[in-house]
Amino acid sequence: MTPLLGPLGSRLLDRWSALIALPGVLFVVAGVLGVVQGHRHALDLQMLAEWARAEDWDTAGGVVLIASLALAATGAGVVAQLLGVGQLLWWLGSWPRPARAWSARRTDRRRQRWTQAQAEFVRALEDPDPAEAARLGARRNALARAEPSRPTWTGDRVAGVQIRVRNAYGLDLPTVWPRLWLVLPEHPCAEIRAARARIDQAAVISAWGLMSGVLGLIWWPAALVGAATWVVGWVTARQAVDGYAELVESAVDLYGGSLATSLGIEVTGPLTPETGRAVTRRVRKGA
Repeated sequence: MTPLLGPLGSRLLDRWSALIALPGVLFVVAGVLGVVQGHRHALDLQMLAEWARAEDWDTAGGVVLIASLALAATGAGVVAQLLGVGQLLWWLGSWPRPARAWSARRTDRRRQRWTQAQAEFVRALEDPDPAEAARLGARRNALARAEPSRPTWTGDRVAGVQIRVRNAYGLDLPTVWPRLWLVLPEHPCAEIRAARARIDQAAVISAWGLMSGVLGLIWWPAALVGAATWVVGWVTARQAVDGYAELVESAVDLYGGSLATSLGIEVTGPLTPETGRAVTRRVRKGA
């Protein structure tokens, strides 16, 4: 799936560097509150004020402390963005080796549920009631748009685009995507970039949630904020991935023929599986 999503780490570090400052400062402030007040006095503002008055902020030690906090905020922001890469890979179903067995079991369960939903939908197509078929089709699509191959909904939403495009047009999407991107007009490119950026942002938001949850070990309000932040990032990511996958599939639908023409392959009418396979062979160059 990486060719469709691009280099995850570099995108997060480059595009979302602006997210380092403010969340990093808030995270460090929460850490200070945890150290100073702990669980027992978590919301004791008077205790916090007394600690602040006791510190000599205008001395050399105070300057060093402020500089250290600023450096810690920047470091926390970098860690959050790197952690966002791992979070996104987990959502996409690219799980590490120790979790491979769990990944396989989850994928099998998702595939069984989808196969049953697909069978019920196909039977409903023979029924004269279109509403029932529409309901069952929506239930199947809620599981996955194509037969599941990943342990997560998000991963299958992206992988499903590849399966649908291959079945409909004979195109190997990860192979042809870089060439297709070059023939897309500016407007669809901008829409796809914006959708991709929303995925990155959601990953970083959830990463801040995870980090805040860890901070909750020493200051319980951080655990509540962290849980809420992670959920917001997760929901946003699902919506963003859904929109991104829809845009990528639409780009193939609308401009797959243009790619074939650009490669010197004659296209008359809609893109066919024969033409799509010819495009894939041309792009692969025998590899």
